[in-house]
Formats: sequence, C-alpha cells, structure tokens
Amino acid sequence: IGVYSDFKKLNSDSLQIRGRAVGVLTIQEDAIFLKAGVIYLGREHVSLLPTVGLVFMPTSDTRFDLVFPDPKLAVHLNTLNTVDVWGYLRAEYGGGSWTIDMGGSVIQADYNDVRIAVGLEFQDKGENLFDGHFELGYAVDREIYTLGAPLYEPDSMIFVGAGLSF
Repeated sequence: IGVYSDFKKLNSDSLQIRGRAVGVLTIQEDAIFLKAGVIYLGREHVSLLPTVGLVFMPTSDTRFDLVFPDPKLAVHLNTLNTVDVWGYLRAEYGGGSWTIDMGGSVIQADYNDVRIAVGLEFQDKGENLFDGHFELGYAVDREIYTLGAPLYEPDSMIFVGAGLSF
C-alpha cells in the first residue's frame, strides 16, 4: 500500500494497494520450481497480470527465473569477503500509476513499458546484511495512458537503475 501522486493534490485514487499471489510447486528440491499466480498492478489500463513460469537452478552459481512477466538469468561471479556478486540479464513489464494535478483536476495516469537490462547485484552474507544492484537497460513499447485522453507513446530509451537495501 502506498501514496502514488505528484503530491500537489491528493484524492482517493492516490492511495493504492498493489500485490501478488503466487503459488510455488517444488519439482526438485533446491533446483526446479513451478510458479503460477496473479499480480495486481492497480493501473487503469492494465490492472491484473498473470504470472507463470519455471525457476531452474542447475548449480548453486546459476539461476534461471523463466517467469512471466519478469524473467531473469543470473550467474554468480565472485565472493568478496562476505559479499556475493552476481551478474544478470533480466526483462520486465514495468511502469506504474500516479495521480497528477492537471490544472485544477486530479487524474490518474499510467506509465507502461517493457524493459530489458543487464546488471550486477550484491548480497552481503556477513554482519552488515546489505544488498544492492546496478543496471543498464533499454525500455521499449512505452506508453502513457490516462482515461479519456489519447494514448501517448514516447520513444524507446536507455535507462540506468541502482538500489541499496539494508
């Protein structure tokens, strides 16, 4: 649950609940899993997405998340002290939905895209317990949707992403 807005004006659509319900079936312990469920995006244009696929870990250093809508292939590159470093290639159905002030009236606008990225992620297994990632990617099929307005389709673009959690 969160407030998704430009914070100039808020309304009931600014408070949004998002979530996912996914079942996991273990086919082979620590190696093969089936996933199926639904993701609630809470967007005007695309509210629900199915999620389905296979997770396959042939070794402890390789992971194939072949799951729609966010597949990811990851390979363990190195361990530095207590930090595992992984390289990955991923895709996702990205975007979000926000309420924005349009000159006195508040409307809900959706942003949708398809993203492809390569990156590095790190996971601290020691006392500090921090994780993070850095990635470079390309977003295609970009669209901005608002109810009652023409669909706006910006050009494809390169993006940089990073995050840190502890």
